[in-house]
Amino acid sequence: MQGSHTHIPGTNHVPRGYIVAAILSLLFMVPLCLVTALVIIIIIIIIIIIIIIIAQDRDRWRTLVNAIKNLLSHKMWKIS
Repeated sequence: MQGSHTHIPGTNHVPRGYIVAAILSLLFMVPLCLVTALVIIIIIIIIIIIIIIIAQDRDRWRTLVNAIKNLLSHKMWKIS
């Protein structure tokens, strides 16, 4: 037995340095992508919770929105 590597005809040899670089890049990129996906999922869950809270306490939010509309529509803000 002359070596543990078998050459497959018609394929190119990949240098060991490229293999190490590929493995190291995967070791850093996979956790980074997972963390990003986790943050996006958490943001979506927080938005859903906020929507549920607003839907349950609709009258208070409607009063707040009307107060803001009244402030914005006040004649002091109008440009003549």
